[in-house]
Amino acid sequence: MRLKSWFSTSRWKSHVWWPLILTLCVIFSACGVRVSSSDKEEGGLASDTGSQTCATATVGRVIYENPRQEAGGADNLAFNANLSGFGYNVIISGLDGSCRLRNQFVSVTHDEFSNSIANVSDGLVYDAEDLRFREVNAFYYSNKLANLVQSSGGGLVGMDSVFVRANCMGFNDAFFFPEGNLICLGFTRNSEKTLWASHDGDVIVHEFGHAVNNYLASRNILSSSGEAGAIDEGVADYWAHTISGNSHLSEWFLGAIDERLTQIGSESVVTRDASDNHQYPDAMVYQVHSDSRPFAEVLWAIRQGLGKAKTDLLVNGMLQSLPSSTRFINASNALETATALQGLDPEEAKFVINVLTDKGIKRIDSADDVSISDNVDHKGVYVIDDHAISEQSGGNCNGSLDVNETALVLVNFKNSGTAPLGMATGQLEVTQSEGVRIPSGGDMSEYFRLPGSEEDFVDVLNEPVVKKAANQSLNDNVKIRAASFLVHAYTAGRKGFRVIFTPMGGESQEYDFPLDVGTIPTSDACKNPSLWPDNQTPMD
Repeated sequence: MRLKSWFSTSRWKSHVWWPLILTLCVIFSACGVRVSSSDKEEGGLASDTGSQTCATATVGRVIYENPRQEAGGADNLAFNANLSGFGYNVIISGLDGSCRLRNQFVSVTHDEFSNSIANVSDGLVYDAEDLRFREVNAFYYSNKLANLVQSSGGGLVGMDSVFVRANCMGFNDAFFFPEGNLICLGFTRNSEKTLWASHDGDVIVHEFGHAVNNYLASRNILSSSGEAGAIDEGVADYWAHTISGNSHLSEWFLGAIDERLTQIGSESVVTRDASDNHQYPDAMVYQVHSDSRPFAEVLWAIRQGLGKAKTDLLVNGMLQSLPSSTRFINASNALETATALQGLDPEEAKFVINVLTDKGIKRIDSADDVSISDNVDHKGVYVIDDHAISEQSGGNCNGSLDVNETALVLVNFKNSGTAPLGMATGQLEVTQSEGVRIPSGGDMSEYFRLPGSEEDFVDVLNEPVVKKAANQSLNDNVKIRAASFLVHAYTAGRKGFRVIFTPMGGESQEYDFPLDVGTIPTSDACKNPSLWPDNQTPMD
């Protein structure tokens, strides 16, 4: 898993963005493909037909949603089944006449496993075990979502054609790569059988959904916070649910991964069902796939109540009105705004608001019971001055801020009330400015859940739900980094700071605290796991 430079932004520090790499690896955690600018090129393919022209619509063969759905349910099809004979004939429309599988929105013109690319002039009816079948399937479902979005509020005019790799070298993986405007539909293995994401319409639509979301709302907005990434995931799930009419996501590709994880004793679950009830904020673990579930369930519940057509319009309108810095509270407000813009009647608008409220996403939290923690087993303020992550420098691993160090500072807030708080933010200011500065973007933090009843943020990190539900590649220190500030000291002495703490939907409160800056010599290489609240040095 590698970070990409396009995560950086002047508003937010990079250690907030680390967990959002999972926005790319939108189905599973391990990115199996490295791509570069050359992936945008289409030349040199076996399917290059030169000046040849073909029909813009022809008969093709595709899977009905995914193989397990076509078989009538999961119990009717083993993961090691041969798929020859699967599929049904449909009209593949919207082609650009070039004999390739492409149009203004979708381009399936490159295959990493073969030079034999599906060609319209040869017909598009292939056996399901033929890799060209997967290319046709990938085009069909990608184009189906593009058409749905255009017919329900539009907004895609001007979007560049998305390059879809139907047979991609991504093990246990399928993802949208914004920098290359590229979708990788990889494979997994189960019972000695190779299963392809491109056989699963849910996965195809979900991934193309990320391309749609990034265009309608912009990449910057959907990477502007931890919850923005979860919104992106939840909406991508919704696009798959609304096209299939099925609340369960990917019984085939993700189902095979889940079964394999179960066989090796893992507690991770990658399949999702929008008819489940994950309550916000209790279900939040600061991992975009897990955290997407309450929002996807909101959208599905609205679709169940208002119908497909109206909900598709609402989702499209919401994406196009999200603010530059977005969290669930902003998506909730945008959905409310969309109810008016789309002309829903008062009862329908009230229904949308009730769904958001019942799920816990529409809320007005109070900071009246919030304080800097005085729990005896924890610190109120943690100074983490090692070299475990690239944002830090000069640390000598003594847990104090010294001259010439750039360190993480975690203000460990406690909620003494009985009601859990949703996503809260902190903004750091220097009240005694001489001798310290806050690097660009280091002044913002996110507290994804403060449960109440005297528990503090470090308690949240140690709760079993966090460790069980979070993806295996994501450790708790990612969450610590997201809730921390970044401070650099260049003179010694006592320094004053203030945190402006803003609860979800509520009024801000200010909290002052001091830090004593020492003069112990700095280091260029040290790690001290005991400085971190859970005693684990994070991955960089």
